Amino acid sequence: MPRAYLVVSYHSISDLKTLAAYGTLTATATAFFAGRFLARGDAVATHERGLAERLTIVEFPSVEKAITFRESRIHQEALRALGDDVVHHVRIVEGLE
Repeated sequence: MPRAYLVVSYHSISDLKTLAAYGTLTATATAFFAGRFLARGDAVATHERGLAERLTIVEFPSVEKAITFRESRIHQEALRALGDDVVHHVRIVEGLE
């Protein structure tokens, strides 16, 4: 079964404390669903029409685990804590075998 990757791009962050609190809340849920952070931070270089945005990539054992994490109660609570302070987009993609 191929791994899955949850990719989050942050388009605007108006309160870094809110984002930090979100990160703390999601770390527990990520570990519970066997997720592993591969990258987290601001872009160090952009090319073509790339955006210099904060990006997070989390690896999960399967698409099902990634989706279950995303829909979990603890993650939904963390999302509510973001309020309007953070605008982000989330994608789940299947890895290559």
